Parts: sequence; structure tokens; C-alpha cells
Amino acid sequence: MAVGKNGRMGGALLGVCCLFFGTVSVSDAQRLSIDPSLIPSEDEQAKERDPFDELLNEPVYEDETLRKYYRTRSVVPHRYKRVALRANELVSAGQLDQGGRYYQKILDEYPDSLFALSNLAVVQFRRGQFRQAILLLEKALVNAPDDAFVHSTLGICHFELGELDLAVKALNQSITLDPGDARTRNFMAIVSSEKGWWGAAEKECLRAIELDPEYSGGYYNLANVYAYRPTPDVSLAREYYKKALKAGHPPNEEIEKKINYSAK
Repeated sequence: MAVGKNGRMGGALLGVCCLFFGTVSVSDAQRLSIDPSLIPSEDEQAKERDPFDELLNEPVYEDETLRKYYRTRSVVPHRYKRVALRANELVSAGQLDQGGRYYQKILDEYPDSLFALSNLAVVQFRRGQFRQAILLLEKALVNAPDDAFVHSTLGICHFELGELDLAVKALNQSITLDPGDARTRNFMAIVSSEKGWWGAAEKECLRAIELDPEYSGGYYNLANVYAYRPTPDVSLAREYYKKALKAGHPPNEEIEKKINYSAK
């Protein structure tokens, strides 16, 4: 199989992070704090271009009804709107430590903020801290059990840890809540192939590219299914690999050898 790390379909997780937000406290566990390594030294803080306090808006009166709105992923507390925007910019620029620290600042005052919980989980995912990301996502689900994105991200984290049954459970829940998300379908195909469920993997890949005809990852993983299942179909593998390349997926030397493909 054209595999990536841990024997996965090569390129299968390509684009995972761009899925997240387009850029997404039960005792001490409830007040989950960010990894200490994300907290800069005092000297580093002094050198920041835009100190945190300067980003804060003026406080406004908030009753319990208003605070409950912060349990919606798209809603950011008024006082932290500029902080959130700066955090997103930092994470998009690859400055995960500083962006993560800003999300944590929001959580310090609003521990139920779904925006901050899910975005900080994405930061932890990108840092390879999958267990910490899972803790954040599970906390988010306490107040937002019907958030498909959180379930999908949780499934991907479990997959990264090799917890395939938990990944299937979380991804299935996400698909139930949002059956039209092509990327979650693609991730389900990846997990299914890892479990040897080739028919399910084929079905999910086909559904993913039906939902998003420009989704290169769906074409690429479908090519992998046809190339590496117990009864390979090299002709179909070539067809969908070619479509993946046309949609912008980077070439993969291993699968090209497997299916005897040449772009020349």
C-alpha cells in the first residue's frame, strides 16, 4: 500500500488541518490548562508585537443567557473578539504556541467556550498532542453533544493514536449529524481501510467525491482502495489516481509503482 506513517494510506491525512475552521474543567481536568511548553517566558512575552491586554475589548454586562451562546462554536465572547482573530491569524501562520496561549486565555474566563475549546484542540492536534486534544474535545461535547465537527475531530485524534474502534464511533456520530461533510466521509474511508473494511472504504470515498467533486483526497484514497484491496482493480486505481492528480493531489511514487502509472 502507498502508506504514510504507521502504515496508513499515503497522503490520507493530507489537509486534515485545513479542515479545522478554515484556518477549527471537572476539577483540574475541567479547567484544562494548556501544556506548560505553550506558555512563553516573561522575556518572550515582553517582546510580543501585540500584547494580549491591548487586544481586549471593553467588558460588557453578560447574564447567563448570553454566556450560554458561547457554547456555540462560531460565537466568541465580545471581550475576546480581537484576541480570537489574532489567535486564528497566528495559528494560520504556523505560530501554534502563541495562538494556543491566546485560546487558553479565553478558556480561563470562559471555560465552556466551544470556539476556544475546539480551536485549542486543533492546536494540540497539530502539535501531535492527540491525548490533550481529545480531553479538550470531550469537554466541548459536554455542552455541544450535537457538534459534528467536534465528533469528526475526535475521531481523527483517536485514529492517530491507533484507537480505530473509537475513531469509527466518533466519525459515525459526525456523519449522522452532518451527512454532507465530504472530509469526514474521507476520514471514515481511511479508518475503514485500516480495519480491512474495503467495501465500506470504497463507499465512503465515492460519497466524499460525490459531495465534493474537487476533493483530491477522496480520489486519491479511492485509488488506494482499488490498488491495495485483496482483489485489486488496477484500471480503476489508475483512473482515480489520475483524477486525484488533476484535482491537485501531489504525486506518490509508491502507488505509481504499484499500479504501473506514468505521467509521461
